[in-house]
Amino acid sequence: TAPTVRAYLGSGVQGSWKVAYSGPMFRYERPQKGRRRQFYQVGAEHLESEDPAADAAIIELGYRFLDGLGVPGVEVQLNSLGDAEDRPAYLAILRAWLEERREQLCDDSWQTMEINPMRVLDCKTCAPLLVDAPTPVAHLGDPAASAYASVKEYLAAAGVPFVEQPRLVRGLDYYTRTAFEFVATELDAAQTALGGGGRYDGLSEAIGGRKVPGVGLAMGIDRIVLAMGDAEAGEALDAFIVATPGREMEARGLLSRLRASGARVDMADSGRSVKAQFKAADRSGAPSTLVVGDEWEAGEITARRMADGTQESIRIEEIRQWLEL
Repeated sequence: TAPTVRAYLGSGVQGSWKVAYSGPMFRYERPQKGRRRQFYQVGAEHLESEDPAADAAIIELGYRFLDGLGVPGVEVQLNSLGDAEDRPAYLAILRAWLEERREQLCDDSWQTMEINPMRVLDCKTCAPLLVDAPTPVAHLGDPAASAYASVKEYLAAAGVPFVEQPRLVRGLDYYTRTAFEFVATELDAAQTALGGGGRYDGLSEAIGGRKVPGVGLAMGIDRIVLAMGDAEAGEALDAFIVATPGREMEARGLLSRLRASGARVDMADSGRSVKAQFKAADRSGAPSTLVVGDEWEAGEITARRMADGTQESIRIEEIRQWLEL
C-alpha cells in the first residue's frame, strides 16, 4: 500500500485512481505455515476517494475474487477504527482498562501496550481477557459512525455477507475508519486470515505527501492456495460440448459464445469420434453434455444430464437457462 501511495504522489495523476497489483513480496517477521519469507500477494487500491461506497466496493472485489476461486467458508469480518480525531480519547480509555489488568497480560501485550494499546486487541494469547475490553467501534465520532453505517448498507445491498468483529484492528497503524479481513473458517485457527485491508486516509501525509484519502486490500496467494488445498474440488465445468460429424465449426462457435457469456464449457480436440468425445465428457466431470447435431439447422441442440443419461432438445438461446446459469 505505501509504495502504491508513493507512486501515485510522484506520478502527477489527478483525481480518483484505481489500481491493482500482483507479485512477490518479502516479510521481516518469523515465517510460519502459509507465511513464507518470500510470498506472493495480490492487491487493489482506490485513492482520492472518501466515499464509503469505495470501501464497500473494495471489500466486494475481494469477496467475489475468493468466492470465484471456490475458496470454502470465506467470511468477511468488518470493523471501524474511527478517525484520527477519535483515537486519543479512545486510547486513553483502553489504556486505563489494560493498566487495571496489566498482571494478566502476556509479555508481548505488555510491550505492545506501551507503543499502541489498540494493537493489544489483536493478541491471540490474551483473547479470553479481551472479550470485555473497550472497542474502537463503540467510541466512534459522528462522521466515522455515519461512514461505517453506510459501508454496511452498501455491502448488504451488494449481497456481500459480513460479520462485525469489534476487536479487529489489523496489523498496521495507519488504518482509519474501515478495517476488514477475509477469513477461511474451515482452516486451522492460526491460519485463517487470507487477507484484508481498510481505509488509510492519513498514510500519504505520514510519508511526506499531501492528503490523499484511500482504501485498499491485499491477499496472500500462498494462504489462498492453502485454503483451497483443504477443500474438495468442485465441478470445474458447467457443460461439455460434443460435435457430431460435420458440425464441429458450429460447436466451436457455440463454445466461444458460451465462454464469452461466463459459462464454463469445453470440448474435445478436433477429429475425435462421437464415442471418444463422450468419453472425454465423462472424464471432464461436467454435469451436462451439449450435443451439436443436424438439429442445429432448426436452432436446437440435444442437452444430456450425465448423472442419469436423460436428454432433451432445447433451443440454442435457452442453453444458459437449461444449465441454470
